[in-house]
Amino acid sequence: MNFKEWLFSEMPLSSYAKDFIHPIDDKEGFIDDRSQQVSHIGDKQPLIQTRFSKKDRAIISHPRTNKILENKLRNSGYNFNILFLESLPQTRKDYISYVLDFMKKNNLQVNNHITFVKNSTSGHLLTPWMILHTLGHAVTDFINEDISLKIYDLLMDLPEGKKRINIPGDNVGKKTYLGHIFAFKSIQDDTKVDHTVSGSELVHEFIAEYLWNNGKIRIKPPYNEDDIVVDVISDIESIISEVLDKCVGRIIIDYMNQDN
Repeated sequence: MNFKEWLFSEMPLSSYAKDFIHPIDDKEGFIDDRSQQVSHIGDKQPLIQTRFSKKDRAIISHPRTNKILENKLRNSGYNFNILFLESLPQTRKDYISYVLDFMKKNNLQVNNHITFVKNSTSGHLLTPWMILHTLGHAVTDFINEDISLKIYDLLMDLPEGKKRINIPGDNVGKKTYLGHIFAFKSIQDDTKVDHTVSGSELVHEFIAEYLWNNGKIRIKPPYNEDDIVVDVISDIESIISEVLDKCVGRIIIDYMNQDN
């Protein structure tokens, strides 16, 4: 093992930091499904915006979350800073200035790191997996290209892909079929991930899966011995590796503020 490989394996998560500045009401921001939260949920319930809910704060702050991310990212080939920095109601430009100031004050390195910053609760509770999923949001926002189209085209090359997947507007069989090939949880539930050509949530799940499993996307038997499937997944992994490479030395942000 050379020095670079050792460095990545020993320090995959150089910084895991948080800066919470808003008080949170105990009942704030939850909908009926207690695993989910939203930033805007109508006039009848309190609003979460530019800040994290009480439950997300508890998960983010728990030592186990940090430990799981360190273990999962250990062989990813990348060094990360993961920062949860709440923002005042402000423009994205002002928020970026705040992030840069925070990093300077805390001597955080940008070079040779992917620095992921998130400012607010959004969607599902921020478990370690969902943190990597939202990192996927920040990656695709940063590179500013629709890699979902590339991945969708590759999925059509899977066995029965054109029959099961290439049916615009028709979801019958798509998610169930993909769940036979891929192992991550959301792909098993046809209500969780949008797999249509216009959807990018599947891409964000692939990025989370790639980072969660040492730069690999798991393939279920017997498909793991199917040359066509293996080649398609290898091509998807290459796309993800390319977009992550573009984020090294950069600050990527999953920024929630509908008013600015």
